[in-house]
Order: sequence, then structure tokens, then C-alpha cells
Amino acid sequence: MLTTLRNALAAVLRRPILIAVLLAGNAAALLLFYAWLSIPERSALALTGSALILLGLAFGIVWLYGATLAAFQQPGASYAMVALRRLPRFLPWAVLLGAVAYGTAWLASKSRVPLWLAGPLVALLLLPLASEAAGGLLPAGSARRVLSRSGYWIAGAVAIVMGVVAPKLLLTWIPEVTGLTAQSASIVVRFTIAAALAALAWLTLAAIIGHAGRESRA
Repeated sequence: MLTTLRNALAAVLRRPILIAVLLAGNAAALLLFYAWLSIPERSALALTGSALILLGLAFGIVWLYGATLAAFQQPGASYAMVALRRLPRFLPWAVLLGAVAYGTAWLASKSRVPLWLAGPLVALLLLPLASEAAGGLLPAGSARRVLSRSGYWIAGAVAIVMGVVAPKLLLTWIPEVTGLTAQSASIVVRFTIAAALAALAWLTLAAIIGHAGRESRA
């Protein structure tokens, strides 16, 4: 079980460019979203431009995450182009995963009871199916085989701790520091670590799914 997780994490760490692309894409999406919120909608033209920017942002996010899922399915494949071609098939799964992420964030903000942990579990159930749709390089039925493996769920539990629970604790933790500079530095450091942990968890799950699919093809 731990060997599967260790091998997947090693496969992710061997692809620093992919990690950098995901981190940079997430940061750019966040900055563009906050910039979009500040756009005044005083005319029909401004409203149309705002809608087009939002659609472009959504397209970029879906493509980015589809490409990261496709990246581990077949070594040497142009995963960005594969994900672009299969975007219509991946889109419904991306919408479902986005709805789960939103629901998880909402529950986490409203409830002290960890009901929000149900969200990541649902995401784990959807992820192999979404990966199959995003890459199309896995054999038919590979998602069901991934879901039937206990190793996937154990690795998924570790990924939830690494990519969801730990970032949440980091972002809600308020260290006792004084001064605006120290407080700002604390926010930047905690947010950076949280983003890196979440990206590593996502890519590790993508690597596990991709490896299991290649095994079933062999």
C-alpha cells in the first residue's frame, strides 16, 4: 500500500515542470479571478467582456486539470493536446468535481463537525472516471479497477490529509506574530505551503490512477 503511494509521489517529483505548471496555473487563475471581481459592469460591453473573461478562465482551469490527469496515463504523450481534444468529455466531470469542491468549502465554513470530509471522499470516487474521460489513454473499465483497489483508497486518505486537511489547518492557523510585515510574510508562506501540498496531493492521485491503468493494459 505504502509502496504504491511512494512510487506515485516519486513519479510526480520526477516531473518538476508539471508541478510548476500546476502551481503557476492555480496562481494565475486566482489572480485573474480577483481581477475579474474588480471589473466594473457599467455597460453591456463591459458585461459581455466580463462574461468572456470568466468563460476563458473556466476553460483554462478545466484544461489545466484535465492535462494533469492525462499526464500520467501514457509516457511521452502530448498530454496537453490530448486533454484539449477530450475537453468536451472531461467537462461534465470537471463540473461535478467543481461542485464537490464548492460544497466541501461551504460545509467547512459553516460546520464545526467535519462533515466536509465527505466531499473529498466523493471526489475520490469521481476522480478515476474523470481521469478516464480527460486522457482517453487508459483501457476501458480501468476506472472501475482502480476503485476496486484498497491501495487507491488508502492513498486517497493520505492525499486528503496532505492536500485538504493540512492546507485547511495551515490557512486557519493564526500565528502570534507582531507587525504588518511579519503578518504578511506569514500569510504568504502558509498559503504557498498549502498550495504546494494540495498540488502534490492532486498529482499523486493522478499518478496512481495512471499507473493502475497502464498495469491493466499490460
